[in-house]
Amino acid sequence: MSALLKSKCAGLLEVSEISENLESDPLSNVANYGNQELELASLGDAGPNVTFLHRTVQDFLNRPDIQTFLKSWQVEEFNATDCLLRAYILSLKMATLDDDYDFGLISRRAKDALVIAHRARKTSFGLDNQLLSDLDEIVTDHWLQIPVTNNEVGRSKGQHWADWVDKEGYKKTEKDHVDFVGLAISHGLHELVAAKIEEDDKQVERKRGHPYLDYVFHYKHGIPGQLDMISVLLKGGANPNQRFRDHTF
Repeated sequence: MSALLKSKCAGLLEVSEISENLESDPLSNVANYGNQELELASLGDAGPNVTFLHRTVQDFLNRPDIQTFLKSWQVEEFNATDCLLRAYILSLKMATLDDDYDFGLISRRAKDALVIAHRARKTSFGLDNQLLSDLDEIVTDHWLQIPVTNNEVGRSKGQHWADWVDKEGYKKTEKDHVDFVGLAISHGLHELVAAKIEEDDKQVERKRGHPYLDYVFHYKHGIPGQLDMISVLLKGGANPNQRFRDHTF
């Protein structure tokens, strides 16, 4: 699709890979109608983002008759991010795992879905937590098809698929015990984390390995502060004095 877009729209509409800053608006770079340097990231291919929009295209889209035409096709209260997230989850559900290495593609698609989920929670519609529970369940089904082995290709017994995601910062080990809640924390999904803790008030206390609170500081993805997430975790029983890798938080 990117190659087709480039061949048909080069010079009029150009796109780039997603920025690692989850707080950025995917269309914010259009404002100056010029190429802008983006920091490439390891967040998968949840983009592409618009980085250049020619004035001719902008003027065309702003024509009253074109605006009227576009609005005539617009569904009332259309939730674009929700639809996109559902599409990603459906594609994961339909994916096949013919080889252990295929899970790398599946995990990247799951990572993209989490990026979209972060953006969805910032819209007026909010985020449907059930979609993320479905995401975890579907990817787990794929993950469990991989044989348990002691090498890098297979999975370890009791290992969660989240171990394949968010590997920046430092190399994780089995002792980190990464799980889906940790993944949600690293992507700023504090409503989902709060819901998980409400369902199970021992969720934080029972966490082995890498404490949840440290995910806020190790995997920022450009999310400033995360005070709401810190508050949720502290109320859930997180201990800021807990030591991990020879430091506290």
